[in-house]
Amino acid sequence: MHSLREQPFDLVFLKNVLIYFDKESKQPAIVNLRRLLKPGGLLVTGPAEAVSDYLTGMQRLKTWLFREESQS
Repeated sequence: MHSLREQPFDLVFLKNVLIYFDKESKQPAIVNLRRLLKPGGLLVTGPAEAVSDYLTGMQRLKTWLFREESQS
């Protein structure tokens, strides 16, 4: 899996994407995604994504909304 090489994002929507990934594939995807979020950036997830275990260090604002507090 290759990480994206984009400018840091303020907001990322991740709904109904990782439901197709197995457990071993979700973690590196989330790590790469978090590298692209600016500090204070927001991540919107879907309830079926089952990624909350991989979002340690992010502030949970809602069950589906997380804020990146620091660079991963």
